[in-house]
Amino acid sequence: MLSTPPTTMTCRTLFARPLAPRPTAPFPATRCAIATTSFNRSRLLHTTTLVDAHAPTQIPPGSRTSKLPALVFDIDGVLIQGGKVLPEARRALAVVNGDNPRNQYIPHLYLTNGGGVTEEAKAAELAAKFGVPVRADQTVLSHTPMQDLAMQFRDKWVLAVGAEGMNGKRVLERYGFTKIVTPAEIHAWNPTIYPFGPTPQAGMVPTDIPDVTNIDFAAILVLHDSRDWGTDLQIMVDVLRSPRGCLGDVPGAQSFAEQAKHGRRVMGPDALDQIKTQHVPIYFSNPDFLWANAFPMPRFGQGALRTSLKAIWKELVSQDLVYQSYGKPEYLTYAYAFRRLHKEILRHPELPASLTNNDNEYFEVYAVGDNPHADILGANRHGWHSLLVRTGVYQAGTPAVTPTAVVDHVESAVQLVWDRHFRS
Repeated sequence: MLSTPPTTMTCRTLFARPLAPRPTAPFPATRCAIATTSFNRSRLLHTTTLVDAHAPTQIPPGSRTSKLPALVFDIDGVLIQGGKVLPEARRALAVVNGDNPRNQYIPHLYLTNGGGVTEEAKAAELAAKFGVPVRADQTVLSHTPMQDLAMQFRDKWVLAVGAEGMNGKRVLERYGFTKIVTPAEIHAWNPTIYPFGPTPQAGMVPTDIPDVTNIDFAAILVLHDSRDWGTDLQIMVDVLRSPRGCLGDVPGAQSFAEQAKHGRRVMGPDALDQIKTQHVPIYFSNPDFLWANAFPMPRFGQGALRTSLKAIWKELVSQDLVYQSYGKPEYLTYAYAFRRLHKEILRHPELPASLTNNDNEYFEVYAVGDNPHADILGANRHGWHSLLVRTGVYQAGTPAVTPTAVVDHVESAVQLVWDRHFRS
């Protein structure tokens, strides 16, 4: 194991000649049906992202192993920098796809806190950028593990928050959800629900918006970064504080359905004071508070939206918001990614047919990332080798979370893996 702080592993170029690119529900929750019933709060607990006692795995210098390797790549900061593919990434991905002296394919996945599109669309985008084959089942986005929630909420109404336009809806439809509404649709249905911003124009939302007065939302799924914080926060709070998950359904208040019937609004004076319980579960696809783009300073991400919602909820009801978070470094995401990786590993012809999910006798997993608090912490917690590159969030100094090794870039990471497993 490298000392702390870890020293830089300098790796020579993998091959003398340049390598040309090759062508190409874990926490169930029950929606309340009546005001006296609430979902099981004890089974929907947020996980706090803290640097904990999980030490990195050890790789003795110069060690060799007969086990087979598997790789999990972060994307931004590892393979792509500033929107451009790193030249080291093209060469490294060519190697793991078999462009090496042994024609050896190395099982691998792409694991990112990005999302907002389907896995098929992201895989096609990556394949075009990297010049190597990329399958949808190799691509784990921040919301991909939410597929496990589809059986729970398949035929129940869910509020899909975040992503561009109707992309969030398309993602959930691919996962098997059948009843989906977005905040933009609700805002178009009734502009008074958020009177401080422009109402979505024709063409931005479907024309066949369902009758929201008859919808009891069973869950809120935050799939990607919010495009309209004010509208999204207002509508999420409205749903969370309703005993039936129905917009405007407040104790002592007249429902939207009654308002439509009678053409007037009636609210009891103690209505808001009666709302003291969260009745609807909420799921966030990633915890990133900040993210980097072309602007000199980092921008707010989904984690900042979550922080805002928590503060609003605390102020309204004097209770903590109960939520489930996915994305790196959360356990649920790594457990899901390992199931995907296991299927990828089983495609390897050298492995025995009897290999099971709990059998790590034949392979070792390496996670390559640029963010100590996300990529490295998540890999350490899951018992994977963690390789920290200098091409993204981390640049120099002592990492906030100790990795198995620090390398200059992704090609150096693949070199390390190749030397340990295949070089004679």
